[in-house]
Amino acid sequence: MNKNLIIIVVAVLFLVISIAGLGIVFTRHNRPTYKGPIATQKEEHQPAPQASTEKVPSGIISTQPEVSPDKEITPGGEAGNTGKLPPKVANCSQAPDFELRDIHNNNFRLSEHRGKVIILDFWTTWCMPCKIEIPSFIKIQEEFGDQGVMIVGVSLDTQTRSAVKPFADRMKINYSVLLDGREMAHLYGNISAIPTTFIIDQNGCIREKFIGAKPHSEFEGWVKKLLKEADQLSLSE
Repeated sequence: MNKNLIIIVVAVLFLVISIAGLGIVFTRHNRPTYKGPIATQKEEHQPAPQASTEKVPSGIISTQPEVSPDKEITPGGEAGNTGKLPPKVANCSQAPDFELRDIHNNNFRLSEHRGKVIILDFWTTWCMPCKIEIPSFIKIQEEFGDQGVMIVGVSLDTQTRSAVKPFADRMKINYSVLLDGREMAHLYGNISAIPTTFIIDQNGCIREKFIGAKPHSEFEGWVKKLLKEADQLSLSE
Protein backbone atom coordinates (compact mmCIF):
# COMPACT_ATOMS: atom_id res chain seq x y z
CA MET A 1 0.00 0.00 0.00
CA ASN A 2 2.74 2.41 0.93
CA LYS A 3 4.59 1.66 -2.29
CA ASN A 4 1.48 2.24 -4.42
CA LEU A 5 0.72 5.48 -2.57
CA ILE A 6 4.22 6.76 -3.21
CA ILE A 7 3.88 5.98 -6.91
CA ILE A 8 0.55 7.82 -7.09
CA VAL A 9 1.95 10.88 -5.28
CA VAL A 10 4.99 11.02 -7.57
CA ALA A 11 2.77 10.73 -10.62
CA VAL A 12 0.53 13.56 -9.41
CA LEU A 13 3.53 15.80 -8.69
CA PHE A 14 4.97 15.10 -12.13
CA LEU A 15 1.63 15.97 -13.73
CA VAL A 16 1.35 19.22 -11.77
CA ILE A 17 4.89 20.26 -12.68
CA SER A 18 4.26 19.51 -16.37
CA ILE A 19 1.06 21.56 -16.44
CA ALA A 20 2.79 24.48 -14.72
CA GLY A 21 5.62 24.37 -17.24
CA LEU A 22 3.21 24.45 -20.14
CA GLY A 23 1.44 27.44 -18.55
CA ILE A 24 4.68 29.41 -18.33
CA VAL A 25 5.52 28.75 -21.97
CA PHE A 26 2.00 29.71 -23.07
CA THR A 27 2.14 32.96 -21.07
CA ARG A 28 5.47 33.96 -22.59
CA HIS A 29 4.28 33.37 -26.12
CA ASN A 30 0.94 35.13 -25.65
CA ARG A 31 1.99 38.15 -23.63
CA PRO A 32 0.83 41.45 -25.26
CA THR A 33 3.66 43.33 -26.93
CA TYR A 34 4.10 47.04 -26.08
CA LYS A 35 4.04 49.02 -29.31
CA GLY A 36 5.29 52.31 -27.89
CA PRO A 37 8.83 53.70 -27.81
CA ILE A 38 11.42 51.68 -25.94
CA ALA A 39 14.14 53.60 -24.16
CA THR A 40 17.57 52.04 -24.52
CA GLN A 41 20.39 52.53 -22.07
CA LYS A 42 22.09 54.84 -24.57
CA GLU A 43 18.98 56.97 -24.97
CA GLU A 44 18.56 57.37 -21.22
CA HIS A 45 21.87 59.21 -20.98
CA GLN A 46 21.08 61.61 -23.81
CA PRO A 47 19.95 65.09 -22.70
CA ALA A 48 16.25 65.74 -23.21
CA PRO A 49 15.21 68.64 -25.47
CA GLN A 50 14.19 71.82 -23.71
CA ALA A 51 10.42 72.10 -23.98
CA SER A 52 8.50 75.36 -23.85
CA THR A 53 7.40 76.49 -20.38
CA GLU A 54 4.45 78.39 -21.85
CA LYS A 55 1.11 77.04 -20.69
CA VAL A 56 -0.72 75.49 -23.62
CA PRO A 57 -4.54 75.39 -23.62
CA SER A 58 -6.32 72.13 -24.30
CA GLY A 59 -7.44 71.29 -27.82
CA ILE A 60 -4.21 72.27 -29.59
CA ILE A 61 -1.04 70.52 -30.63
CA SER A 62 2.22 71.29 -28.85
CA THR A 63 5.42 69.32 -29.31
CA GLN A 64 8.34 71.64 -30.03
CA PRO A 65 10.26 74.27 -28.05
CA GLU A 66 9.32 77.91 -28.57
CA VAL A 67 11.69 80.45 -30.15
CA SER A 68 11.07 84.17 -29.97
CA PRO A 69 10.77 85.79 -33.42
CA ASP A 70 13.40 88.49 -33.76
CA LYS A 71 14.18 88.82 -37.44
CA GLU A 72 14.05 92.40 -38.64
CA ILE A 73 12.16 93.37 -41.78
CA THR A 74 12.59 96.11 -44.30
CA PRO A 75 9.60 98.46 -44.57
CA GLY A 76 7.73 97.98 -47.81
CA GLY A 77 5.30 100.13 -49.76
CA GLU A 78 2.45 102.23 -48.50
CA ALA A 79 -0.34 99.89 -49.60
CA GLY A 80 -3.14 100.03 -47.09
CA ASN A 81 -1.48 102.69 -44.94
CA THR A 82 -4.15 104.68 -43.15
CA GLY A 83 -1.75 107.52 -42.38
CA LYS A 84 -2.16 106.83 -38.65
CA LEU A 85 0.56 104.93 -36.82
CA PRO A 86 0.67 104.14 -33.10
CA PRO A 87 3.74 105.10 -31.06
CA LYS A 88 6.60 102.65 -31.56
CA VAL A 89 6.97 100.15 -28.76
CA ALA A 90 10.44 99.84 -27.24
CA ASN A 91 12.14 96.45 -27.51
CA CYS A 92 9.38 94.96 -29.62
CA SER A 93 9.95 92.06 -32.00
CA GLN A 94 9.39 93.00 -35.62
CA ALA A 95 7.22 90.58 -37.57
CA PRO A 96 9.46 88.64 -40.00
CA ASP A 97 8.67 89.52 -43.61
CA PHE A 98 7.56 86.80 -46.01
CA GLU A 99 5.92 86.29 -49.39
CA LEU A 100 3.37 83.54 -50.14
CA ARG A 101 0.61 82.86 -52.66
CA ASP A 102 -3.01 82.97 -51.59
CA ILE A 103 -5.85 80.63 -52.56
CA HIS A 104 -6.56 82.82 -55.61
CA ASN A 105 -2.95 82.43 -56.80
CA ASN A 106 -2.04 86.03 -55.95
CA ASN A 107 1.21 87.01 -54.25
CA PHE A 108 1.04 88.37 -50.72
CA ARG A 109 3.98 90.11 -49.07
CA LEU A 110 3.60 91.16 -45.46
CA SER A 111 5.75 94.29 -45.64
CA GLU A 112 3.55 95.73 -48.40
CA HIS A 113 0.78 96.10 -45.81
CA ARG A 114 2.74 98.14 -43.31
CA GLY A 115 0.40 100.71 -41.77
CA LYS A 116 -2.36 98.18 -41.06
CA VAL A 117 -3.27 96.25 -37.96
CA ILE A 118 -2.72 92.62 -38.93
CA ILE A 119 -3.99 89.51 -37.22
CA LEU A 120 -1.74 86.73 -38.51
CA ASP A 121 -3.20 83.31 -37.83
CA PHE A 122 -1.46 79.95 -38.37
CA TRP A 123 -4.05 77.20 -38.82
CA THR A 124 -5.15 74.06 -40.69
CA THR A 125 -8.45 72.86 -42.12
CA TRP A 126 -8.51 69.81 -39.82
CA CYS A 127 -7.92 71.74 -36.59
CA MET A 128 -11.19 72.16 -34.65
CA PRO A 129 -9.99 75.07 -32.45
CA CYS A 130 -8.90 76.81 -35.66
CA LYS A 131 -12.40 76.43 -37.12
CA ILE A 132 -13.91 77.90 -33.96
CA GLU A 133 -11.99 81.15 -34.50
CA ILE A 134 -12.90 81.65 -38.17
CA PRO A 135 -16.34 83.30 -37.61
CA SER A 136 -14.65 85.80 -35.30
CA PHE A 137 -12.04 86.67 -37.93
CA ILE A 138 -14.76 87.04 -40.57
CA LYS A 139 -16.65 89.45 -38.33
CA ILE A 140 -13.55 91.53 -37.54
CA GLN A 141 -12.69 91.78 -41.24
CA GLU A 142 -16.24 92.96 -41.98
CA GLU A 143 -16.34 95.53 -39.17
CA PHE A 144 -12.80 96.92 -39.25
CA GLY A 145 -11.45 96.14 -42.71
CA ASP A 146 -12.10 99.66 -43.99
CA GLN A 147 -10.31 101.11 -40.93
CA GLY A 148 -6.98 99.54 -41.79
CA VAL A 149 -7.36 96.10 -40.22
CA MET A 150 -6.41 92.91 -42.03
CA ILE A 151 -6.87 89.25 -41.12
CA VAL A 152 -4.32 86.91 -42.69
CA GLY A 153 -4.71 83.15 -42.35
CA VAL A 154 -1.60 81.08 -43.07
CA SER A 155 -2.48 77.47 -43.86
CA LEU A 156 -0.13 74.75 -42.62
CA ASP A 157 -2.05 72.05 -44.50
CA THR A 158 0.01 69.58 -46.52
CA GLN A 159 -2.64 69.28 -49.27
CA THR A 160 -2.40 73.02 -49.95
CA ARG A 161 -4.81 74.56 -52.45
CA SER A 162 -6.83 71.41 -53.24
CA ALA A 163 -8.00 71.21 -49.64
CA VAL A 164 -7.81 74.82 -48.47
CA LYS A 165 -9.73 76.70 -51.16
CA PRO A 166 -12.88 74.51 -51.01
CA PHE A 167 -12.79 74.79 -47.23
CA ALA A 168 -12.45 78.58 -47.37
CA ASP A 169 -15.35 78.76 -49.83
CA ARG A 170 -17.57 76.65 -47.57
CA MET A 171 -16.73 78.78 -44.55
CA LYS A 172 -17.24 81.98 -46.60
CA ILE A 173 -13.89 83.34 -45.47
CA ASN A 174 -13.58 86.99 -46.47
CA TYR A 175 -9.94 87.55 -45.59
CA SER A 176 -6.58 86.57 -47.10
CA VAL A 177 -5.78 82.86 -46.90
CA LEU A 178 -2.20 81.96 -47.75
CA LEU A 179 -0.84 78.57 -48.81
CA ASP A 180 2.32 76.55 -48.11
CA GLY A 181 3.03 78.27 -44.83
CA ARG A 182 4.97 75.38 -43.27
CA GLU A 183 8.40 76.72 -44.27
CA MET A 184 7.50 80.28 -43.34
CA ALA A 185 6.30 79.13 -39.90
CA HIS A 186 9.94 78.69 -38.87
CA LEU A 187 10.39 82.46 -39.07
CA TYR A 188 7.78 82.85 -36.35
CA GLY A 189 9.41 80.63 -33.76
CA ASN A 190 8.94 77.15 -35.25
CA ILE A 191 5.17 77.14 -34.88
CA SER A 192 4.34 73.95 -32.98
CA ALA A 193 0.82 74.65 -31.76
CA ILE A 194 -2.29 75.49 -33.74
CA PRO A 195 -3.94 77.83 -33.83
CA THR A 196 -1.15 80.31 -33.12
CA THR A 197 -2.06 83.93 -33.74
CA PHE A 198 0.06 87.10 -33.78
CA ILE A 199 -1.24 90.63 -33.34
CA ILE A 200 0.93 92.96 -35.45
CA ASP A 201 0.57 96.73 -35.14
CA GLN A 202 0.83 99.35 -37.86
CA ASN A 203 4.60 99.62 -37.35
CA GLY A 204 5.09 95.91 -37.99
CA CYS A 205 5.65 95.18 -34.30
CA ILE A 206 4.38 91.95 -32.77
CA ARG A 207 2.27 93.13 -29.84
CA GLU A 208 0.74 89.85 -28.74
CA LYS A 209 0.91 86.12 -29.38
CA PHE A 210 -1.98 83.77 -28.69
CA ILE A 211 -1.70 79.99 -28.56
CA GLY A 212 -5.01 78.14 -28.86
CA ALA A 213 -8.48 79.37 -29.72
CA LYS A 214 -9.40 82.70 -28.12
CA PRO A 215 -12.78 84.43 -27.77
CA HIS A 216 -13.86 87.18 -30.15
CA SER A 217 -13.42 89.79 -27.41
CA GLU A 218 -9.65 89.14 -27.23
CA PHE A 219 -9.07 89.94 -30.90
CA GLU A 220 -11.58 92.78 -31.04
CA GLY A 221 -10.03 94.31 -27.94
CA TRP A 222 -6.59 94.40 -29.52
CA VAL A 223 -7.92 95.83 -32.78
CA LYS A 224 -9.69 98.67 -30.96
CA LYS A 225 -6.66 99.29 -28.76
CA LEU A 226 -4.26 99.68 -31.70
CA LEU A 227 -6.65 101.84 -33.70
CA LYS A 228 -7.18 104.05 -30.63
CA GLU A 229 -3.41 104.39 -30.07
CA ALA A 230 -3.00 105.58 -33.65
CA ASP A 231 -5.88 108.08 -33.31
CA GLN A 232 -4.51 109.50 -30.08
CA LEU A 233 -1.04 109.98 -31.53
CA SER A 234 -2.51 111.66 -34.60
CA LEU A 235 -4.50 114.11 -32.45
CA SER A 236 -1.49 114.99 -30.30
CA GLU A 237 0.66 115.95 -33.30
